[in-house]
Amino acid sequence: MKKIFLSGLIILFFGRLQAQQLVSYELIATYTLDQIDSIYFANGIPGIILPSSYGVQAYKVLYNTLDSDSMPVLASGAFFVPVGAVCQSPLVSYQHGTILQKEDVPSRLAGGEVIIGLSMAADGAVLCMPDYLGLGDSPGLHPYVHAETEARSVADLLVVALDICDELAITLNDQLFLIGYSQGGHATMAAHQMIQEHYSSYFTVTASAPMSGPYDLSGVQAGIISQGGVYPNPGYLPYLLLSYNEVYHMYESVSDFLVSPYDVLLPPLFDGLHTMGDVNAVMPDVPNDIIVPAVLDSFNSDPEYKLHKYLELNDTYHWLPSAPIRMYFCEGDNDVNYMNSYVAYDSFTANGATGISLKSSGAGLDHVGCALPSLLSGKFWLDTFRLDKLKLAFDFEFESYIGAGDGSLTVHVNGGIPPYSYLWSNGGTDSTISDLPFGIYSVEVWDATGCPADASIYLPVQVGIENVFAQQINIYPNPITDFATVDFPFWGSYMLRTTDLSGKTVQSQTVTGKKSILQRDHLPPGIYLLSITNNSGMTAIKKLVIQ
Repeated sequence: MKKIFLSGLIILFFGRLQAQQLVSYELIATYTLDQIDSIYFANGIPGIILPSSYGVQAYKVLYNTLDSDSMPVLASGAFFVPVGAVCQSPLVSYQHGTILQKEDVPSRLAGGEVIIGLSMAADGAVLCMPDYLGLGDSPGLHPYVHAETEARSVADLLVVALDICDELAITLNDQLFLIGYSQGGHATMAAHQMIQEHYSSYFTVTASAPMSGPYDLSGVQAGIISQGGVYPNPGYLPYLLLSYNEVYHMYESVSDFLVSPYDVLLPPLFDGLHTMGDVNAVMPDVPNDIIVPAVLDSFNSDPEYKLHKYLELNDTYHWLPSAPIRMYFCEGDNDVNYMNSYVAYDSFTANGATGISLKSSGAGLDHVGCALPSLLSGKFWLDTFRLDKLKLAFDFEFESYIGAGDGSLTVHVNGGIPPYSYLWSNGGTDSTISDLPFGIYSVEVWDATGCPADASIYLPVQVGIENVFAQQINIYPNPITDFATVDFPFWGSYMLRTTDLSGKTVQSQTVTGKKSILQRDHLPPGIYLLSITNNSGMTAIKKLVIQ
C-alpha cells in the first residue's frame, strides 16, 4: 500500500511539473485590415463598432495542462497577435460557448466567436482562445462546465502565451483581461478565481467580463434537472451528466442514470463529430424525462445526494474577487437564466467584494440574441481599463469675442504610462495652450513608452455657443431601426441621455471620443429626445425617431 501511495505521489509530482508547458505553436493565418473589414461586413458588423488598427496573425498552440485527475494532458487553443502594434499590448483570454464538435474550435479558426479574437487583436490586444479539454487536439470527452479544468486550460494557455510573446518579441503591458459568453462565462469566472488564487506569480487580473454564464449550477441551473418543463436546448443536460460521470465516476453504467432508449441513443452523439442540434433532435422537450426516476427522486428529495455535491463544486462564485467584474445577461434568456448573475453578485458583495457590477444587455433578448450586445458592451467596458488606449479629454475657455484671442485649451490624458509628451497644431508642447482665437486645434500625445493618441477640438466663441454645438452634432440614420451613429463636433467626453416624451429617462451612457454608437436596445417605436452634454456643460437636444 505504501509503495502504491508513493508511486502515486511521484506520478502526481512529475505530472504537475509537466503542466503548462508549451509544446508547439504554428502560424495558421494572416489577416490584413481589408480582410478583417470584409469579415465584419460579411457578418453584419459595422466597422465603426469594431475599429481595426492592425493586421492580425493567428497561431495554433499546443500545450500541456492537467486533466480532472491532475494528470498531464495535451490541450490546444488559438493565439492572435496584432501586426506592428505601436503600444505595449494587454493580454486577453476569450472563453467560447458550448461546443460539441471537436473541430469546431478556435484553434481551427472555426465558429463565429473567432471574430472576437480577430477584433481584439486588430485593436491592439494579444488574445488567447483555449479550445478546452476534450476539444481540438485534446483527447477524450470534454468535461462540460467542469470549473477546474476550464480554468486551468485558460490559465495554462496564458502562461505559455508569455513564452510565445518572448519568442515573437511582443511586449506586453502586464494587464490581463478575461471575457467569455455562455459556458465561456462560467469558464471566465472560474479562470479569474484560479488565476487570482494560484497563478499570482504570473498574472494579476485587471478586470473580467463573464456573460450569461451558469455560475449557480447547484441552484438556478439545477432547475433543469429537478423541474419538468420545456427547455430550448435539452441537449445541455446529457452533456453535463455524461461529463460529470466521466469526471466523478458517479455511476457504474450510463443505464444507471439514463432511461431507455436514451442510454443507448445519447452517448454516441458525444463522440466529437456531432452538433448540439443532433443531440436536441433525439431529446424529449422536457430534459429530465431522460433521467432514471429513482435518480430524479433522490435528487429532488435528498439535498445531500451526490449530484448536488458535484454541481456545487462547480459553482463559480464562492470566493472574493480583488479585481473588477461586470456580469452581462438578458432577462429573456431561457437557456441560462439571468438569476445566475444575481446569485453571484449577491454572494460576492456579501463576502465584501467591491467593483462587482451587473449589466442587462436587453430584457427581451434570448440567449442567442443576447450575445452580440453583451460582447460589444463588455469589450467597451474592458477598454476603459486599457493602458494602451490613451483617452483624451479637453477643458477650454472660449474666446470671449471674435478677435479677442483669449481662449485656452487643456488636454487631459487617461491611460498609458506618464510622463506624457504633447505636440499641438500651433506648436505648443504643454498640456495647456493659451491666448487662442476660435478655431479647430489638434494635439498629439505620447506616453512614456511612446504609445500615441491624437484628437482635434473646436474652440468656439462664447456668443451663441450652445446653438453652434447643437448644429455640429449629426445623428444617422434617424429614424433608427437597430442603432445609429452620433458624430460630435470634437473629441471629448459626452453624457448621452434619452428620454421619452413624458420626460422619463430610458437610456443613459457616458462616452469618450468623436463618434459613438447609440443602440436601440429594447426601446419601442416612437419619438424620443436625446440630450447630449459635453464636459464643459454645454447641452444640445436632438429628436430621435425609432421605427
